[in-house]
Amino acid sequence: VVSVQRCGKSNDPPFVCTRCGKMYQVSTSLRRHMKYDCGRVKRPIVTGYSVTSAGYVCQACTRSYKGFASLKRHLKYECGKFPNIQCPVSGCNYKAKLNARMLQHVRMVHKLEYSVSTEILIRAQHPDRLSGKKEVRYCCSKCNKNYKHRKHLTSHLTYECGKEPQFQCEVCLKRAFSVFLPKMQQKLSAPTVAISTPKIRVWNGTKIWFFLQSRTSETHRFKCNGCTRSYKYLRSLKRHQKIECGKEKKFVCNYCLVRFYYKQDMEAHTIRKHLHLC
Repeated sequence: VVSVQRCGKSNDPPFVCTRCGKMYQVSTSLRRHMKYDCGRVKRPIVTGYSVTSAGYVCQACTRSYKGFASLKRHLKYECGKFPNIQCPVSGCNYKAKLNARMLQHVRMVHKLEYSVSTEILIRAQHPDRLSGKKEVRYCCSKCNKNYKHRKHLTSHLTYECGKEPQFQCEVCLKRAFSVFLPKMQQKLSAPTVAISTPKIRVWNGTKIWFFLQSRTSETHRFKCNGCTRSYKYLRSLKRHQKIECGKEKKFVCNYCLVRFYYKQDMEAHTIRKHLHLC
């Protein structure tokens, strides 16, 4: 709630800030002042850089960054600073300036899996750099696999850890741990489509794409129910059924009145046959 005070004189602005005494003609200006300006410490102005076509360039070491946040991190922790984060692995003398660099060093050089204890051990050497909320990883007590979300750990314990693949494809008989694999049966229920060796990719556990390996035999092509045409890819069959099969040709040549299904075919015909008339 904004506390305002009317001035006694008629010539003065009518709205006065009760904290610092500044006066404003409009109430919205006073509210904006009390919300963002009054009593707040101004952020220090970042200096020591220049803006070029390559991005934000540090004037001390000539390093360039695309984002301004990366430049501020460089000026605060890297430029002119000594590395003071010691590697937690015994016997290793490597030091880094940033926590992310040290975590990368632990994973790439020492081949250690990421864990909360490793990050806490590294961040404890420089507590003033703890910013924001720590990332919590849910670790399996049996196989040491870790997950970002608890539901993924629950799914891992239910279907994967120490168990055989429970789900099987009726087309290729391949078994897998994924609970979404039986959804293939709904996609492959069309009797006119013959499929061999489908490859499955799962994205975020919600969508399944079928990348089908093509074959030269006619039994492995996608056949149209309305005519005798067949196609190598499913997308070609869908385009044929949507635009061509049983449909009228919409595009007409202006010179010979030949009709086409697609505009690009009509333009290619015009250039090939009637270029001298254009």
